[in-house]
Amino acid sequence: MEAHASTFHRLSKQDEDDIYALVESRIQISDSDSLAIRYEKSCRRLDYTQFKAEITPVYSGRPRAKGPMRLCYEHIPQLLDTVGLTYIDVFSAIAKNPDGERIKPRWSSEEETRFCAICDQLASAQRRLIGNLIRSLLPESFNYLQGQDASPIQKIATVNRIRSYCENETARKTAALGVDKQYRRRNVPYSYNAIEFSLLPFMAEHFDISLHWLLGLDEKHCVLAGSGETELIMAQFCFLPEERKHIVMKAVDAAIQTRGAL
Repeated sequence: MEAHASTFHRLSKQDEDDIYALVESRIQISDSDSLAIRYEKSCRRLDYTQFKAEITPVYSGRPRAKGPMRLCYEHIPQLLDTVGLTYIDVFSAIAKNPDGERIKPRWSSEEETRFCAICDQLASAQRRLIGNLIRSLLPESFNYLQGQDASPIQKIATVNRIRSYCENETARKTAALGVDKQYRRRNVPYSYNAIEFSLLPFMAEHFDISLHWLLGLDEKHCVLAGSGETELIMAQFCFLPEERKHIVMKAVDAAIQTRGAL
C-alpha cells in the first residue's frame, strides 16, 4: 500500500464484515453465469486474493497467521477497483440510521438531487463555470474546508459550527439525531471510527454535507454523482446557504432554457 500503516484509519468490525460479504457475493460464480462472466469473476477473485495478501502484515518474512489487517478507509478505493464495485454499491448495501435500519444514500434535498443530475449532463467547461459561480457565492469561512484532512465527525462538527456560529447547536443536533455519543468522541485519536462507515450517508444527509467530501475522495471515485467533477461541485454547493443555492439553480436553469452562457 502507498500510505504507511500507521496513517490508516480502521473501519468497525461490523462494517468490515458487511463489505467483505458484499464483495464475496459479487464475485461468487453461479451456475447461471455465462462463460464470459465466469472468466471475469475468476479474474476478480484472483485480484481480490492478491489484495488481501497485500494488506497482510509480514513478520520475520512470513505473512501473519491471522491474515489481513483490519479493513481501513485507505484500502477501500483499491478494493472497489479490484472487485468492480463502487461506493454507491457499498453504501446501498450497508448504509443505516442510528437505529440500525437500512437507508438509501441520497442528497439532502430534491434541489441538490436535481442540481447533481444537471451537472452530470454538462461538459467539463460548463462545470468549471458553475464551480466558479459557486465559489463566488461561498462564504469565506468555507474556503479552507476543501482540502481539510480530518475525520468525518470532525468535519461535520466544523461545518455545523461555521453555519450556526455556535458549538452548542451541533451538540443539540447530534443529540436529536441519536449520535451524541459519537460526537463526544470527535477529538479522540481514533475519531475516524467514532462514526461508523455505514452511518456516514445518514450523517451527510442530515447535516447537508457531500458524502464524497466527508470521505475525503478525489475525482477518481464517485459516490452519488456520475462524475468526479460533479462530486467536487456538489461539495461546494452543499456548503452554500439555502438562498444562495436557489441563486445558482436559477442561473443554471436560465442558461439551459436560453442556451446561454453561465
